[in-house]
Formats: sequence, C-alpha cells, structure tokens
Amino acid sequence: MSRIFACMVSLWVLVPALAWADEKPVLAVMEIDDQAKKLSEDDIRNATDYLRAALVSTGNYFVVDRGRQENHRKSIVNKLKRETHDPCYDDTCKVELGRELAADTMLTCRLSSMGKTCIFSCE
Repeated sequence: MSRIFACMVSLWVLVPALAWADEKPVLAVMEIDDQAKKLSEDDIRNATDYLRAALVSTGNYFVVDRGRQENHRKSIVNKLKRETHDPCYDDTCKVELGRELAADTMLTCRLSSMGKTCIFSCE
C-alpha cells in the first residue's frame, strides 16, 4: 500500500507541472499502464481517476470524460481490427482516439519499478 501512496504523491507533483498552457486544451487521459504488474485493475482505475480529477481541479484543462473516452476507444479498436485483422498494440489507436475525441493532447502514463523504487512517467 505504501507504493500506491508514493505513486499518488508523484501524481500530485506532476499535475501542476502540466498546467502551463494559456488556454484550456482538451486532454484525454489514457489508462495508466502498470508495467510493474503489481497493482490491481481497481487500483489502476482509481489512480487514473485520481489523475483526471487532479487535472480538472487545476481549472486549466477540459478533461475528456472516462465514459465517452471508453466508448470511442472500443469503437476505434473494433474498426482497426476489421481493417487490419490485427489487434491494435501501438500508438495508432491512441492517435485515432485523439482525433475522434477532438483532444488536443493525449496523456499516457506508465508505472514501473526498479528495485523498491516506484517510477511514474507521463508523456
């Protein structure tokens, strides 16, 4: 549980650093990718929701609603699977999703670990 808390603290540090834009961009927040495979799906979902809420609370972003984003993501993945007969594992789905959502920015975050250190990175 202390790792989760440490990661949440790092989220709180990240959010003000993102708030530099003069106008409110539309921001789509992708589900956090847990490469360390140490957190449950519920913990990942809660951490992503926490990040969304923290970004909204700055007043500097229009953050795309989770439900709307999920509906568009499913539609795009199904479309790409039909066209290529292959599941989408790369950034193609994210780019297409950003277009569908009219998002200015797609925020993707990764949670990993090195030894006992929690590493949280976003781009």
